[in-house]
Amino acid sequence: MPKALMTATHFVMSYQQDTALGDITFSPEACASMTHWTAPGVAGAPVGFSDNLISTNGTLQTREASIPRSNGAYFLRIKITQP
Repeated sequence: MPKALMTATHFVMSYQQDTALGDITFSPEACASMTHWTAPGVAGAPVGFSDNLISTNGTLQTREASIPRSNGAYFLRIKITQP
C-alpha cells in the first residue's frame, strides 16, 4: 500500500514493487487537475517530478515518487498495468 508524506520541500509517495512480477508495470503519475496524468520524465510532467529507488530486499524494491511543493497542488498515484 503506498504511503504519502510531506517534507519541507516535497510531496512524497513511497511504494513497493516486486521485481519477480516481471509482467506487471508500476508507474507513478502526477496531475494538477485529475484529467491529464503524466509520469516522471515525460513531456508535460511537473518540473522536478521524480521516481527513485530507495532500497532493495531480495526482489522487493522500495521506491519514492516525489514532486516539489513549489509546483503547487498536485495529485499523485501509482498506475499498475499488466499486458
